[in-house]
Amino acid sequence: MVSLAFIHSGLDEARAMSSRLSTSLTILVLALSGPGWLVHLLGDRGPGAWGSAVDRRAARRTQRVNRVEQ
Repeated sequence: MVSLAFIHSGLDEARAMSSRLSTSLTILVLALSGPGWLVHLLGDRGPGAWGSAVDRRAARRTQRVNRVEQ
């Protein structure tokens, strides 16, 4: 699309179109992925414990290793 704008209308129009497309794509990606990212960040945490998700994962790994060793 930008190449066609350059051929048809010149460099200034192509730059403007490129900027609009870049901005639109950024907004679209953030609108689609932002809510899921926030849910992921907030869902893994215990109340008030920022490191609890890491601790739970480490505990699960330890339990799995212990089961395999037995």
